[in-house]
Amino acid sequence: MHIQKVLEELVREHTSIIIAHRLSTIERADKIIVLHHSQLREMGKHNDLLKQMRIYCTLYKMQYKKQEGDIVPSMLARQQRVLDKTEIRKLLQFSGELATGAGKVLRRGFNRSLKIDYKGRINPVTEYDLKSERYIISHISKRFPDHAVLAEEGSGAREKSPFRWIIDPLDGTVNYTHGFPIYCVSIAVEFEGDIVAGTVYDPERDELFHAGLKMGAYLNQKRIKVSSEKILQRALLATGFAYNIGTAKRTNLGLFARMAKKAQGLRRAGSAAIDLCWLACGRIDGFWEFYLHPWDTAAAKLIVEEAGGQVSRINGASYSIFNPDILASNGHLHRAMMTVLTGKAH
Repeated sequence: MHIQKVLEELVREHTSIIIAHRLSTIERADKIIVLHHSQLREMGKHNDLLKQMRIYCTLYKMQYKKQEGDIVPSMLARQQRVLDKTEIRKLLQFSGELATGAGKVLRRGFNRSLKIDYKGRINPVTEYDLKSERYIISHISKRFPDHAVLAEEGSGAREKSPFRWIIDPLDGTVNYTHGFPIYCVSIAVEFEGDIVAGTVYDPERDELFHAGLKMGAYLNQKRIKVSSEKILQRALLATGFAYNIGTAKRTNLGLFARMAKKAQGLRRAGSAAIDLCWLACGRIDGFWEFYLHPWDTAAAKLIVEEAGGQVSRINGASYSIFNPDILASNGHLHRAMMTVLTGKAH
């Protein structure tokens, strides 16, 4: 529902509300503001301001302790900057150059004798993971020295910044070490807590998937969209198995078996970012997995959504890249997949 309509409804009900600025959940909000219905009515007159602030509302019937007047004016004075499409295009252009450049680094090491270390029992890291990450971060540091970085192998800046680059220099490392040609580079750009640009590059097929917030999703220069399949038993789905499969109490094995009986087919390619991009361009119809990391899904989540797909947690709750499970689909199959995966009708 549009924020303006939400506010109008709340004003009519004479209800108090908590507004969580920037983040979509009260628990993770960086600032909590309590508003009374009279102040909501006043804010409702300033639709442009509401859009700029990107406010998320959660209704609470409660007796609040803080005084509204002490909090609200400072919030109204603060107008969060919103990136325009020109700025996002520049970020996409740069991240595309980074991803293809890192892809060339990875191609040089593919199908060769590799130095392999292990971060866990079956979780490898190669010299080319590190080379790819160093390539990406060195270029970001030169171009945007004040931007923060979250990268899989742990390098990069940690300074506070409205911009944060979320990087997986090699998604599909197990495939890479075996010469199995499904792996990619994933780069997302976050601004003020929102992912505004996502790029995934598949070096083996020279496919560059990219999307900007509210700008659509593309494969190279062609706009893409999710499939139109509406019947689960005609759907081709994908999933994966986490590195902790031998030790975790909750694994994907049972759900894999359950879904195999309902869908037309299941695939396990070994790269969540590629799975999600293939969903975005209609090659598969749905995807789910557990225990992924932020860099696994940050870019591809935006690509799926901009291609018209739906992304949530397996139970249908809103998905954050920090959540332990993900369900993505073409939208038509979302409820059917949730029903199979949760064992509950939706």
